Amino acid sequence: MKHLLVCFISLFILFSCQEQKVSVSKLNESFGARNEVAIVIEDSLWNNWVGDSIRKFIVIQPENQFVNKPMLDIVQYSPKIFSAKAKLSRNILAISIDEKNTFSWQKSVYASPQNVFYVNATDSKEIVTNVKKYADSIVNNIRLAELNEEQHYINRIPTHSDSLFKALIGSTIQIPLYYQLAMYTEEPFLWYQKALPSGDVNLTFYEFPIEYIERKGGTVIEHILQAKDSVAKNYIKGAKSFSYLMIDSSFTPMIEKRDYQNIPYYHIQGKWKMMNDFVYGPYILYVFKDDYYKRYLFVEGFINDTNKPKRDHLMELEAIMQSINFYEDNL
Repeated sequence: MKHLLVCFISLFILFSCQEQKVSVSKLNESFGARNEVAIVIEDSLWNNWVGDSIRKFIVIQPENQFVNKPMLDIVQYSPKIFSAKAKLSRNILAISIDEKNTFSWQKSVYASPQNVFYVNATDSKEIVTNVKKYADSIVNNIRLAELNEEQHYINRIPTHSDSLFKALIGSTIQIPLYYQLAMYTEEPFLWYQKALPSGDVNLTFYEFPIEYIERKGGTVIEHILQAKDSVAKNYIKGAKSFSYLMIDSSFTPMIEKRDYQNIPYYHIQGKWKMMNDFVYGPYILYVFKDDYYKRYLFVEGFINDTNKPKRDHLMELEAIMQSINFYEDNL
């Protein structure tokens, strides 16, 4: 018995020493344009109906999303030319014909951060079946990762001082310096704007008492949208006389109820138009029910850049909007 104990201790020490000698090499930093995915697949498959189907499932715009651009941009590589540099892509979808139909997802295989999705199938038909089956999961996880990267980018660049925002809104937020303060009032109403070559990207912040939004004579959502329109009519004017921003009622907004820092909020995405003008675009609206200040806080982003791609601007807006911090302990 004593001999076995000595053997066990010796083996434990041996493996412990070996484990200490193991060193995990640091992965290179991944790269790639925002919302880009590298698809690794044989050219013979990519250049026929299989490739057409994959492109349809991976880049298709979701219903009701006003972005004028596919959800993801694609760069295709043949396995033969999938070089060491290409393997550093932030998002990779590797598709191949194999003995089994399988799907897997791994993180940081060749670089960090990185998503690598593997779709294996027994023939061309099964490739399309598997890609269709897992397309939502692939696209959603890439989009979440890209939003996270956008947030990290904003964390690293110069942002506005919190003093004005904290004084008027009672919270903090990271707004890049390339957004200019366009207007503020004591009501409060705050408006930041980023100039574009043919338009602008906008952030606004305002609030309404809980009793106003939850009053009788309509639903909370109806009152939220009415409140949004009333603020826009007062403050967000167009270039033409008597023009102002308002919700485009011909477009059905997407509405979800979510939670952020233990505060419930409505995530609303829809389309706006300029009354008495021909300008229009998308908006994202977060409406937080803030019991501490007895208010509904509106955090809104909208883009004025008619007929230009808006997908990446919308992601930037969401990254900024999700940097809001309600807790004094962290301010």
